Amino acid sequence: MGVARWTFALTLALGLFSSPWARAAADVETLLLESSTPAELRARLLAFAASAPESAVAAKGGAWLHAGLSYERGGRADSALLCYERAVAIRGLPADRDAYADALLDRGRAGDPERVLEILAPRLQVARTNSERDIAVTQGRQAWALYILQRGDSALALMRSQERPLLDPMTPRHRDWRYRIGLLELEHGDPSRCVQIMVPLALESRFQDRDVMGILSEAARKLPQGRVLGDDMKRQLVNIDRVDGKTIADLGGRRVTFTASDGFTVAGVAFPSKRRPARAAVVLMDPDETFEAYDSLATGMARAGYALMLVEPRGSGWSVAPLCPLPATWRGREDEMRDRVAGDALPALRRLAAITPIDTSRYLVVGALASSAAAAKAAALDARARPVVLVSPDPSPVERGPMRSWLSRGRVPVFFEIPIMDHSTTSVAEALYEGLDPRTSRIVESERIGGAARIFRYDASALPRLLLWLDENWSPKRTAPRKAGDRRG
Repeated sequence: MGVARWTFALTLALGLFSSPWARAAADVETLLLESSTPAELRARLLAFAASAPESAVAAKGGAWLHAGLSYERGGRADSALLCYERAVAIRGLPADRDAYADALLDRGRAGDPERVLEILAPRLQVARTNSERDIAVTQGRQAWALYILQRGDSALALMRSQERPLLDPMTPRHRDWRYRIGLLELEHGDPSRCVQIMVPLALESRFQDRDVMGILSEAARKLPQGRVLGDDMKRQLVNIDRVDGKTIADLGGRRVTFTASDGFTVAGVAFPSKRRPARAAVVLMDPDETFEAYDSLATGMARAGYALMLVEPRGSGWSVAPLCPLPATWRGREDEMRDRVAGDALPALRRLAAITPIDTSRYLVVGALASSAAAAKAAALDARARPVVLVSPDPSPVERGPMRSWLSRGRVPVFFEIPIMDHSTTSVAEALYEGLDPRTSRIVESERIGGAARIFRYDASALPRLLLWLDENWSPKRTAPRKAGDRRG
């Protein structure tokens, strides 16, 4: 966005939100929760950042940071960069610097890598006081900036020093780090090491990521055994599919595909039920989890008379294509992809109905972790998509307001399952719960070990509790006789 357009947008935001409320030192968390659309959120955050007193450094910086995140998720990278730059200038917390550095590295224009090294300097100076993962990603950003500056040997040495934590699946953007390290190994290091690092991405994308496959093809040409690499990867994928297929069959499910409204081929795992017709459930899986994380939930609900479709979100599992081969390819279009996944719930229901007799007049939608926002949006798109179960809801901070709006507008009954391992998601559940009917919605916390949907495997009381709540709230006419404020069972 040019300077003139940016100034116009900010002026418009100030004009729309120049009330005493906007001029007051409002809490950014409140803005995040009360804004029902990305456009409304950005306008409010910009108005707050411009009108709050200069002394409100933390709040003003937070407003700029979250406005940038919202812009970035909506595909407006230049606007996001301007917001991140303001957050660094006003507050300069690690989160501000990291967001700004990542956005600059993703853009990669002339002058961007130099600016990244400048932004990261304070982070590198205090690295010894940070966690191992924090040190790794900070030095990883530094290394990638050096690579863009054509200092590949230095970049590779730095990446190698932090390879283990960077490739840890718990590290944010770990797939990006795997890709970057693999490319550095190809161009400045060991081609065989490049292959070792990149093959997991090739298998995960089912060979649909053209960049990954191009790098592997080039690495193979540099290796004596490179001519058999393709066949070897195909055998690995066949073996993975064979094991997965046996596991699914042993659980009583079957792998299926269906065509979404935009023509994309979406994959899932269907679990029929012996009940005729069965109640239907569509589970929007978290992109970073496999169907095995939902095994106990799926088999338990199937025994209880539910037919389920576990939907693999686009970019994960078998729901891959060249334009969306990995979860990392959501970056910069997260809002769009979330909405598309939400829209996949209804085609998934139709595919389930073609497999097993189900009652399609009403169906359960389940979301876990990052997919909780897509589940909430699915309920807003289809009045039949209720009740809703959210397991360890972990949406982006800028999704919380829209989620609350989607759920509250439709008076959707929501069951929140919060395992103790995911206790950090309790605050999200509580914030969403405040916008719901307390007579029909419920928050349940489990003390058993087990994260997200795996809690149904380790907590024997979790599924019966959920099934009882579903029986109480399945009919749209029924209102559970619970007192306002009574949220837990």
